[in-house]
Amino acid sequence: GIAYDPDRFELSDRHYFWLSPTPDEMSYGWDEVSYHRIACCAVVTDKAYGKQFFMMVTHMPLADMARSEAAKVIIEREQMYNTLGMPSVLVGDMNATQDDAASATFRMEWRNTGRKIPQRCGYVACKYPCILVWG
Repeated sequence: GIAYDPDRFELSDRHYFWLSPTPDEMSYGWDEVSYHRIACCAVVTDKAYGKQFFMMVTHMPLADMARSEAAKVIIEREQMYNTLGMPSVLVGDMNATQDDAASATFRMEWRNTGRKIPQRCGYVACKYPCILVWG
């Protein structure tokens, strides 16, 4: 989910979907059948400034094909739900390196802020959470 300070921000137009060929139904994705992977998104309003942005959060699949295809689903859903074209942020554990197919797909829609979040859970260094922005 999206963690936020309700005194500062308000969430609206919330959605969640599965990272699978059938994103509207609980389902496994392609070559990853150990976990049901999801993404969630919402319009976030900054109450202090009256500005809005679109936010997405996910934990990407470990399997190569699932991760590559899930990236396409995330972009499809960003375009579906962010109809006003407001600034868009994608955050999460991408389970991918910069040269991964999913990373390349994401870079077609968002740019990487270049900020890596330090690993504290023992994953190898090449798999990292990151923040991607557009707008």
